[in-house]
Amino acid sequence: MKIKEKYYALELDKDKRCVYLTFLEGGEKPADFPGFLDNIKKIAAQMSGEYTLLLNLLENSSKPSFGTTKLMKTGQNLFQKAGVVKSAIVMQEKFVIQKMFINVTSKLSRVNLKTFSDLDAALTFLEVLDV
Repeated sequence: MKIKEKYYALELDKDKRCVYLTFLEGGEKPADFPGFLDNIKKIAAQMSGEYTLLLNLLENSSKPSFGTTKLMKTGQNLFQKAGVVKSAIVMQEKFVIQKMFINVTSKLSRVNLKTFSDLDAALTFLEVLDV
């Protein structure tokens, strides 16, 4: 299942048991993502069992706002309830503060999540469900 909106794309790969969420160039604030959580719920409804989640921010050079980061976190929680047991976020190295915020909130919510600046490293991390 694939969903493509103006500022993001969602894909569920049942064979790889992975959800891919890519933020595209442009969207910077939560208002830029209408229907985002509803689309996550559509994908989550198709999931059964354990999955991984790849959140790719490499295509978006905009600094993510804290409101957008919070929206991503809410989406991650929905995916976690649907069966995501391991997540990787790939973002540009320059977003140090956002990476720290994501890491802290993930630890507090006990999400198995790691941040990367390299897509291949993130995909390798997700290949093994060692939760």
